[in-house]
Amino acid sequence: MVDRVYVHVGLPKTATSYLQTILWSNREELRRRGVVVPGIERRDHLWASRTVREDPAQHSAPAHHRGAWERVRRELADADGVGLVSHEFFGAATRAQARSMVTALAPAEVHVVVTAREPLGLFTASWPESLKNGSTTPMADYARQVSRSSTAIWNWRTLDLRLVLERWSAAVPP
Repeated sequence: MVDRVYVHVGLPKTATSYLQTILWSNREELRRRGVVVPGIERRDHLWASRTVREDPAQHSAPAHHRGAWERVRRELADADGVGLVSHEFFGAATRAQARSMVTALAPAEVHVVVTAREPLGLFTASWPESLKNGSTTPMADYARQVSRSSTAIWNWRTLDLRLVLERWSAAVPP
């Protein structure tokens, strides 16, 4: 089992896709240096986040998607060194889901990595992304409330650094 796992939980629209592209493009070199980026493909971390966050859509997803979290965990369990899992949607996890993820990665020591940016830029970048993902909410009405749902991504639930850190700090101490 890896000794430590760094879990990058976002925030969305904080260069997360860029960071993930760099990680996956250099996966073999990272492995040679003792850093395991687990999974068959980059989307395994997205699909794993859906399982961790108990997204109901995961029940009807293809078996390959549903098995991503188990593949990620298995690869970390079979490796030495340090693990790195990255997807901004982990930031939407509830306190209980974050604790469950940390427990599932035991006995590895889990660290949370959060990328952030100033709120106005984050807000103005996330609204068009929400439209791209099927929302029809006008900008004037966008993100007026904080969702309680761990499947609500384009919302202050994942955009508010304080809220994300409050949930994750219940599972991983500062």
